[in-house]
Amino acid sequence: MQEEESAKAVEAFKASLKLEPDFPEASYNLALLGALLGNQHFSLDVIARALKAAPEDANLLRLRKNLHTMFTSL
Repeated sequence: MQEEESAKAVEAFKASLKLEPDFPEASYNLALLGALLGNQHFSLDVIARALKAAPEDANLLRLRKNLHTMFTSL
């Protein structure tokens, strides 16, 4: 059941980014969800695209750092 809910959440965040591509909060949450699902490349790609739109966003920068730390320690 949790996998089904996670898949629905991924689709919802992707849909929100199609409507508003420069919405850093959606990118942040989508990257977090990808990390929780263990999808390193997806998470880092989402953050990279979000930082192109909002390069000074402190939350995105912090999440990128934390994702790199998390995935390199695995």
